[in-house]
Amino acid sequence: MFKVLLLATLLGGGDGTPPVERRDAPEGVQNVAVARDGAPSSTTPLVTDQPAPGGAGGKATSGPVPTSSSTTNQGPTSEFGTPPQLTIFEVTIPGGPNGTQTGFKEKFIVSAPVQSQPRPLLVVFHKFSVSQKDALVHTSFFEEAWKRGWHIIAPLSAAGVNMSSVIGQTNTEVALEWMTSNFNVDPERIYGVGFSMGGGTLMSYAARHVDPARPMFAAVVEHTGGIAINDTFANEPSIAFIFDFWFGNGSPGSASPWKMTASSLFDFNPVTLVVDSSSDMARNLEYLPTKIFRVADDPVLYLRVQSDVLATHLVSQGTQVKYQIVPGPTHGWDALSETQTVNWLAQKRRTLPLSGRILADRDEKFFHFTVTQAVPLVFSKLNWNLDLPGNIVSFTATENLTQVEIATAEAGLSSAVALQVDMDTADALAVEYVVSDWPTAPSAVKRDGLVTTAFVYDGLASTVTLQETVAGSHTWVIEP
Repeated sequence: MFKVLLLATLLGGGDGTPPVERRDAPEGVQNVAVARDGAPSSTTPLVTDQPAPGGAGGKATSGPVPTSSSTTNQGPTSEFGTPPQLTIFEVTIPGGPNGTQTGFKEKFIVSAPVQSQPRPLLVVFHKFSVSQKDALVHTSFFEEAWKRGWHIIAPLSAAGVNMSSVIGQTNTEVALEWMTSNFNVDPERIYGVGFSMGGGTLMSYAARHVDPARPMFAAVVEHTGGIAINDTFANEPSIAFIFDFWFGNGSPGSASPWKMTASSLFDFNPVTLVVDSSSDMARNLEYLPTKIFRVADDPVLYLRVQSDVLATHLVSQGTQVKYQIVPGPTHGWDALSETQTVNWLAQKRRTLPLSGRILADRDEKFFHFTVTQAVPLVFSKLNWNLDLPGNIVSFTATENLTQVEIATAEAGLSSAVALQVDMDTADALAVEYVVSDWPTAPSAVKRDGLVTTAFVYDGLASTVTLQETVAGSHTWVIEP
């Protein structure tokens, strides 16, 4: 019964915020109160009722339209001029087919100034066992964003304890899509900050969401985060049932190590501290300026270790990293300066790389490439390089893939001149490549220097599919 009550509290927010409604418990747990599907989209004013800003800057409004509340504070002058009154409102998106589609509602707190020009967006991820109100109650990030004329959002990510789960990340994705659909967000200036569990959620979300056409981080600040879920699981046996809930079927011992890895940046050996290269989703973050912060004598020892391993690993792969360790014995938001954090983030703009290494946990778009896995629930690998002057895209060391679709125009490649696609596999699986944004049928296609008919042109979709059937190294050329 203790576990039932504790899990109900954790999923409901853990900060005194009651769960939205009740539903049949997952297998192995009875009468768990969780935010689930069934209620309509809604918003909750946090201070006094006032008309909401709605869509800003002439952008179309979609999704639930918030009711907002305002303080009487007038803002200082920022790069966008003097901001209006601080306005904060809470949005609820249902968990059903017209909402998150996860079965879990998503509640998030938003402050969004009315504006006619794109503005930065700050995303704040909450700590363990509290709600989305963590950022509002325990930090000054909302005030920092307001002073600068920025947007800010604090998502629940499905539950007060979400452990970076895929369901929590899916809810966060829906919240960020809602935000960018309703407000004039600068896609080059989306920033993230998270503490403890929220630091791990931030980093896993960043590594699993690197599609330039959707919300994608320009820089992040990670404060003592749980970035290796299997290690967290090993160090927290008293709450193993929570991992069974998110990464298993709810029954004792059902948590899947692979699912926990897929919600992590990597696994590592707790003795040697060596990162497992086969699980290294941090490779997706080579492009991302990252600040790691922790307190020297943080009482949660294993999170100190995870921070140290993360900093070392990111530096080794060439990521721009700032690692700050400050004196103290505490585990909390208080040690982190919100002003310094936002000042550091404000210097950064999203810069898309011309090469990289991808570790994919699912069929999805990573950078400019949509991958289709050969086998699900295992990782797929892909190294890539863009030679824009030569109009060449190269793929090497592919594993567990059957198809890669190239967003040609987005990547900066041209369909007006010959496009070269180099490919090389690391396993025995041949990979089919789909070249998008090709407006007319090719005059010729060559494979390894010889004209071939092993391609399909789809005029409606404007795609050329290169039907490679043999693993190994090959060069294809598409002539306009």
